[in-house]
Amino acid sequence: MDGIKRYVVELLRALAAIPAAQRPEIDVLVRDRVHSLDEAVGIYLGHRDTARSDNCADQSDYERGSRNRIFSLVAGLIPPGILFVLRAVIPAWACRRLFGKEKSELRRPVAPDTLGSYIGLLLPPLLVRMLLGALSVALPSRIVGFLWTSDLLRPVAMIADTHGYDLAHVTLPNNEHYLPSKGAPLLVTVHDLCHIACPQHQTRANNFTLRIGLERAVRNDARFLSVSNATREQMIDAYAVDASRITTVLSAADAAKFHPVDDVLAHARIRDAYGISNQPFLLTLSTLEPRKNLDGVVKAFEILTGELGCADVSLVIAGTKGWKSTEIMRAAARNPGRVHLTGYVDDHDLTAIYSAATGFVYVSHYEGFGLPLLEAMHCGAPVIYGDNSSMPEIVGDAGLAADADDPRDIARQMHRLVASPKHRAELSERALRRAAEFRWQRTAEQTVQVYEAAIASLA
Repeated sequence: MDGIKRYVVELLRALAAIPAAQRPEIDVLVRDRVHSLDEAVGIYLGHRDTARSDNCADQSDYERGSRNRIFSLVAGLIPPGILFVLRAVIPAWACRRLFGKEKSELRRPVAPDTLGSYIGLLLPPLLVRMLLGALSVALPSRIVGFLWTSDLLRPVAMIADTHGYDLAHVTLPNNEHYLPSKGAPLLVTVHDLCHIACPQHQTRANNFTLRIGLERAVRNDARFLSVSNATREQMIDAYAVDASRITTVLSAADAAKFHPVDDVLAHARIRDAYGISNQPFLLTLSTLEPRKNLDGVVKAFEILTGELGCADVSLVIAGTKGWKSTEIMRAAARNPGRVHLTGYVDDHDLTAIYSAATGFVYVSHYEGFGLPLLEAMHCGAPVIYGDNSSMPEIVGDAGLAADADDPRDIARQMHRLVASPKHRAELSERALRRAAEFRWQRTAEQTVQVYEAAIASLA
């Protein structure tokens, strides 16, 4: 459940909670299938307390989730040309159940106009994706970029048919290539510009797909939705996008899920489950990758426990391994018994681990929003954040800013938290007040306003 996926999941849930009469008709593309918004929430996101509203899918929709995922995989093994024939002979009711909403079909063969289009009709989509992935790695990026932007690497097997819609919302620029150049007008959510701000901290594939996706979107006169003002300003500067084409709609954290947990037994269970010692601990949570500056956090922690004399505290690093994580692992290995790597933390345990922490340390080199900061603040955790990109905008005066490039500055802020219970309590109260300003329901309502404004401007 990384930041992008959480954004999509929570946005869909919040959109579904808006009464149908107060929002446009929304369909959702999930893998290779199109569903109504309420069907998608019911089938793929499962039961929630809020999922029983009048406009949500019925029980049978929930029960079809596993079956639909199996059909999704099977459909990916069938060439689009054959799939088109199957759709023609399968009864409409069965076609809907197997392939999703009939209103907008995927992999519907169109008049092929490139070599890739012909290939896409004949080969299974999963095989096509594997071949394109191999080419992207094997060929120089300049050549791949030319082939991609010229549509030679965009077979029809990968393109969703958006004709008939007033607007298509792409929730990740890297996936812009799944939509046709000529179809519904585009709205693209921009989460960050890592390929410009810190390309050295990203994989080649991420940098490439983000760059190509944004370049194509700009060229196709897309409108943009940014998750922070910092990202919006960077987008305007980097791509000379007219300010009227990009709107900031801040992300949020689920207040029903993330809240202070004072239960001592819950804290003990978390410590036992993830091998955390009984002493106070500072927490950081992210994918283990260079952009998150985890090696800098460990260096700061070593200064804290050494030069600054705070020996009765440990550091917990939660999250799965990403790319270029060797240095992080080495830094943790230098401090056996003091630095704990928990690996992935289940969503059900996040609230308790945030609440049990003495402080939450999140001093990335760059963030488009910084969702873990907001989650921790919802749980009342005092936070230390990097004084760059969007993080000051999100935290405001509810945390301690630190220079991400200076381990000593990070260590000084750690010391302020560890040494002063009074200061921690004050920051905790500020964090709770600040976090309450960010709500997914407001994010959804503002997103609908962006939809309506975009559609009205194109009418």
